[in-house]
Amino acid sequence: YDKIISTRTYEDRLETLQRVRNAGVTLCSGGIIGIGETLRDRASMLQVLASMNPHPESVPVNGLVAVEGTPLEGQQPFEPLELVRMVATARILMPHARVRLSAGREQLSREAQILCLQAGADSIFYGDLLLTTGNPDVEADRQLLADAGVQANWQNNARTLVNPTPASIWASRYGSTSQLTGLKTAAGDFGLKVTPATCLKLPRSLLNSSMNRLQVAAFYAFTPLNEHQRESLLSELPGMASTHHVLGSILVAHEGVNGTISGPEAGVEALLQSLRESMALGCEQFQRLEVKRSWADQAVFRRFKARRKKEIVTMGVTSVNPRDSVGTYVDPKDWNALVDDPDTLVIDTRNSYETAIGSFEGSLDPGTESFRDFPEWAEASLRPLINDQPPKRIAMFCTGGIRCEKASSYLQSNGFGEVHHLRGGILKYLEEIPEQHSRWQGECFVFDQRVALNHQLEPGVHSLCHACGLPLSPSDRAEPSYIKGVQCIHCMDRFSDADRARFSMRQQQFDQTLS
Repeated sequence: YDKIISTRTYEDRLETLQRVRNAGVTLCSGGIIGIGETLRDRASMLQVLASMNPHPESVPVNGLVAVEGTPLEGQQPFEPLELVRMVATARILMPHARVRLSAGREQLSREAQILCLQAGADSIFYGDLLLTTGNPDVEADRQLLADAGVQANWQNNARTLVNPTPASIWASRYGSTSQLTGLKTAAGDFGLKVTPATCLKLPRSLLNSSMNRLQVAAFYAFTPLNEHQRESLLSELPGMASTHHVLGSILVAHEGVNGTISGPEAGVEALLQSLRESMALGCEQFQRLEVKRSWADQAVFRRFKARRKKEIVTMGVTSVNPRDSVGTYVDPKDWNALVDDPDTLVIDTRNSYETAIGSFEGSLDPGTESFRDFPEWAEASLRPLINDQPPKRIAMFCTGGIRCEKASSYLQSNGFGEVHHLRGGILKYLEEIPEQHSRWQGECFVFDQRVALNHQLEPGVHSLCHACGLPLSPSDRAEPSYIKGVQCIHCMDRFSDADRARFSMRQQQFDQTLS
């Protein structure tokens, strides 16, 4: 939104919609696709509208008309099936609303417009001109609707024509679409498969918010905090987390904040907003408090902790500061091309127990046990490697981006050449890149009770050994040496008999609690 609109903020727009609703005026609110937005942007727009009670009476779905002389005149045309998908999802989420097929129809074929009508659009704007852009003429629209077998109700005063049947049919057939069963039933009419992971192939946030799932937010910001700011955060965050039923961990240091929290979406957003208001955030990537979001069916933390630290991610090199030097950010959509280039040396900056369960194909694994080990590895192993076979560039990645901020800063400051790193880390890549186009292999380790996430950002197949804390695959758990909560293939020779007896008692107590 803020890349397109400069005259008012997103919050201003939402406030206007609420005031219109409070004044008793019927509401017409929708959006435009094809302006450079992501799938998540589209999903977020529909999510906000669908969360209104009641839904807007009218939801126009527009395709961008790239008007000559405007900043978006060179924008690539939108894919017609994407407009069909938006119409279908809007209809499922807002069964009582008029879903209006609006601007951009001149760019659609006759077949694409009929698909939109079949997908749930029950209103179009007609006439030669729609605001400042062209529109199919009235006779062409009459013929289109006749060919589509749509019964039309022409409303001259509103310059719209509506089909009086779809909205009532959808409302009676699918009822409250806040339930997954309603979504499945509706999607089935279109031959589509809906699961919590796909929701008509749009991001999971469309479905997750309506199913009361818990939002998990991972974030960081490198922005200086003075002693007063740090004390205020450490004292205020626990109370706010308790009020909003948010669990997780936030690290607070002079260099900024780093955390992962989970809870009801509204509570998580309230805490994030409080953080934004408490810090002097900047425009650079490392200053923004960019958030990576995923969802969970149950709590992924046991408590909330706000802790004071010397560093928000511990490298142990005090001279490293992303504010002074940092690598070139690479958006997820550009990552594949970079790592596919044979002149790129791809480095996984995570620990060995993380890389063991998943990584990008062909990446270099430093084999470190702690991020503190990275500088030593860089000098002892990486420097000889690039001196012997200099790559054109280095590309780095980590879970959420924070480790790469410091790792790229270290390498650039110490003469390792051109350094790039994945913006938003693996989590952002998995969120934005479809699995069929992905270079990621395996699962992504996360530091909460989900243990690891698959490509749909859902909990994967790995679990933790509660003796040593390392991730276990199903085959690891099938080993004869594995005893739940007591030992695994990684630690069977690591602990004493007394330790294992203690672990066994702890596991029994845990099992009794669950039962």
